[in-house]
Amino acid sequence: MDDVSSAGFWKNYRYITGSNAENRTIAMTTPVAVDILPDAKQPLMKLFRFSFFVDPKQFPKGPPKPNDKAVYIRQEPERYWYAHKYGGFSNDRIFKEEARVFQFQLNSLGLKIDPEGIRFAGYDAPFKVFNRRNEVLFPAILNKNSTSAQHEDKH
Repeated sequence: MDDVSSAGFWKNYRYITGSNAENRTIAMTTPVAVDILPDAKQPLMKLFRFSFFVDPKQFPKGPPKPNDKAVYIRQEPERYWYAHKYGGFSNDRIFKEEARVFQFQLNSLGLKIDPEGIRFAGYDAPFKVFNRRNEVLFPAILNKNSTSAQHEDKH
């Protein structure tokens, strides 16, 4: 995930620093998210989707079109997520272990998740050393009658 994250980050970073149809700089937001998705063409492989969040108030008519064809604008539907926060510098090994433990905890509480929709969220600049914040997120599968929010973290 580390090399993938770096490549994905820089493509998106170029977009927000002006490599877009309007040559406009866009404020960088947190978290920076990496979705880990199943690859339909290669079942044993995963796809990584790297995302920044754009404030719709900054672009009432929509954000500028990216110049790079690998970068695209995607509106995400509102949903509930189960979030687990952890500190320090994260990498693929640490993320996988945090996700494994968190998934076990959710399962033992009887909470339903979409295990194919796992997300990493990072909140800090690479040069920040102390008090770093990372998250493992799983999309929540809620019962239609569910009103319980004690375990839900809406992002």
